[in-house]
Amino acid sequence: MDIVHRRDPANVARLLSALLAIDAYYWEHLGRRLVPEEQALLQPGRHLLDTDLGHLDVLGTIGSGSDCEDSTSQTLAITIGADLHVRVLSLDALIRSKRETGRPKDLAALPLLEATLGGDSADEQPSDTCP
Repeated sequence: MDIVHRRDPANVARLLSALLAIDAYYWEHLGRRLVPEEQALLQPGRHLLDTDLGHLDVLGTIGSGSDCEDSTSQTLAITIGADLHVRVLSLDALIRSKRETGRPKDLAALPLLEATLGGDSADEQPSDTCP
Protein backbone atom coordinates (compact mmCIF):
# COMPACT_ATOMS: atom_id res chain seq x y z
CA MET A 1 0.00 0.00 0.00
CA ASP A 2 1.20 3.54 -0.72
CA ILE A 3 0.28 6.60 1.30
CA VAL A 4 1.04 10.28 0.74
CA HIS A 5 1.09 12.14 4.01
CA ARG A 6 0.94 15.77 5.08
CA ARG A 7 4.45 16.72 6.08
CA ASP A 8 3.62 19.20 8.84
CA PRO A 9 5.22 18.42 12.23
CA ALA A 10 1.99 17.54 14.06
CA ASN A 11 0.85 15.09 11.38
CA VAL A 12 4.31 13.55 11.05
CA ALA A 13 4.40 12.99 14.82
CA ARG A 14 1.05 11.13 14.61
CA LEU A 15 2.24 9.15 11.58
CA LEU A 16 5.48 8.16 13.29
CA SER A 17 3.57 6.98 16.35
CA ALA A 18 1.33 4.83 14.15
CA LEU A 19 4.31 3.45 12.22
CA LEU A 20 6.14 2.49 15.40
CA ALA A 21 2.97 0.83 16.73
CA ILE A 22 2.99 -1.53 13.72
CA ASP A 23 6.75 -2.13 14.02
CA ALA A 24 7.66 -0.35 10.76
CA TYR A 25 11.22 -0.57 9.46
CA TYR A 26 13.02 0.05 6.15
CA TRP A 27 13.05 -3.28 4.32
CA GLU A 28 15.66 -2.20 1.77
CA HIS A 29 18.48 -2.06 4.36
CA LEU A 30 19.32 -5.76 4.51
CA GLY A 31 21.04 -6.84 7.67
CA ARG A 32 20.03 -3.67 9.54
CA ARG A 33 16.67 -2.85 11.09
CA LEU A 34 16.31 0.90 10.62
CA VAL A 35 13.09 2.49 11.83
CA PRO A 36 11.56 5.68 10.44
CA GLU A 37 12.45 8.96 12.13
CA GLU A 38 10.48 12.17 12.35
CA GLN A 39 13.07 14.30 10.53
CA ALA A 40 13.11 11.92 7.55
CA LEU A 41 9.29 11.85 7.33
CA LEU A 42 9.23 15.64 7.11
CA GLN A 43 11.09 15.40 3.77
CA PRO A 44 9.55 14.73 0.32
CA GLY A 45 11.26 11.35 -0.19
CA ARG A 46 10.01 7.76 -0.27
CA HIS A 47 10.08 5.47 2.75
CA LEU A 48 9.82 1.82 1.75
CA LEU A 49 8.72 0.07 4.91
CA ASP A 50 7.78 -3.37 6.11
CA THR A 51 5.40 -3.61 9.06
CA ASP A 52 3.53 -6.20 11.11
CA LEU A 53 0.70 -5.65 8.61
CA GLY A 54 2.74 -5.91 5.39
CA HIS A 55 4.59 -3.52 3.07
CA LEU A 56 3.86 0.19 3.30
CA ASP A 57 5.36 2.88 1.08
CA VAL A 58 5.16 6.28 2.79
CA LEU A 59 5.57 9.00 0.18
CA GLY A 60 6.23 12.68 0.75
CA THR A 61 5.35 13.41 -2.88
CA ILE A 62 4.00 11.55 -5.91
CA GLY A 63 4.29 11.87 -9.67
CA SER A 64 6.32 14.91 -10.65
CA GLY A 65 6.50 16.22 -7.08
CA SER A 66 2.88 16.69 -6.00
CA ASP A 67 2.45 16.61 -2.24
CA CYS A 68 -0.64 15.79 -0.20
CA GLU A 69 -2.07 19.28 -0.48
CA ASP A 70 -1.43 19.42 -4.25
CA SER A 71 -3.30 16.15 -4.69
CA THR A 72 -6.30 16.88 -2.47
CA SER A 73 -8.64 17.88 -5.28
CA GLN A 74 -7.86 14.55 -6.97
CA THR A 75 -8.89 12.31 -4.08
CA LEU A 76 -12.03 10.40 -3.18
CA ALA A 77 -13.31 9.93 0.37
CA ILE A 78 -14.11 6.30 1.17
CA THR A 79 -15.12 4.43 4.31
CA ILE A 80 -13.55 1.12 5.25
CA GLY A 81 -15.51 -0.90 7.76
CA ALA A 82 -17.72 0.93 10.21
CA ASP A 83 -15.66 4.00 11.01
CA LEU A 84 -12.35 4.27 9.13
CA HIS A 85 -12.46 7.19 6.70
CA VAL A 86 -9.61 7.55 4.20
CA ARG A 87 -8.88 9.43 1.00
CA VAL A 88 -7.60 7.71 -2.13
CA LEU A 89 -6.40 9.10 -5.42
CA SER A 90 -8.98 9.03 -8.16
CA LEU A 91 -8.16 6.60 -10.93
CA ASP A 92 -7.45 9.52 -13.30
CA ALA A 93 -4.95 10.98 -10.80
CA LEU A 94 -3.30 7.61 -10.20
CA ILE A 95 -2.79 7.14 -13.93
CA ARG A 96 -1.33 10.66 -14.27
CA SER A 97 0.98 10.07 -11.32
CA LYS A 98 2.28 6.78 -12.70
CA ARG A 99 2.82 8.34 -16.11
CA GLU A 100 4.71 11.30 -14.56
CA THR A 101 6.88 9.02 -12.45
CA GLY A 102 7.85 7.07 -15.56
CA ARG A 103 9.37 4.06 -13.79
CA PRO A 104 9.06 0.80 -15.75
CA LYS A 105 6.84 -0.81 -13.08
CA ASP A 106 4.50 2.20 -13.12
CA LEU A 107 4.33 2.32 -16.91
CA ALA A 108 3.62 -1.42 -17.01
CA ALA A 109 0.53 -0.89 -14.83
CA LEU A 110 -0.96 1.76 -17.13
CA PRO A 111 -2.82 -0.52 -19.61
CA LEU A 112 -4.77 -2.22 -16.81
CA LEU A 113 -5.50 1.06 -15.02
CA GLU A 114 -6.61 2.74 -18.24
CA ALA A 115 -8.87 -0.21 -19.11
CA THR A 116 -10.38 0.00 -15.62
CA LEU A 117 -10.91 3.73 -16.02
CA GLY A 118 -13.08 3.11 -19.08
CA GLY A 119 -15.83 1.57 -16.96
CA ASP A 120 -15.40 3.27 -13.60
CA SER A 121 -14.74 7.01 -13.75
CA ALA A 122 -18.34 8.25 -13.74
CA ASP A 123 -18.85 7.12 -10.13
CA GLU A 124 -15.86 9.02 -8.69
CA GLN A 125 -16.52 12.12 -6.59
CA PRO A 126 -13.28 13.98 -5.76
CA SER A 127 -12.84 15.38 -2.26
CA ASP A 128 -11.15 18.62 -1.26
CA THR A 129 -9.65 17.90 2.17
CA CYS A 130 -6.15 16.52 2.71
CA PRO A 131 -5.84 13.99 5.55
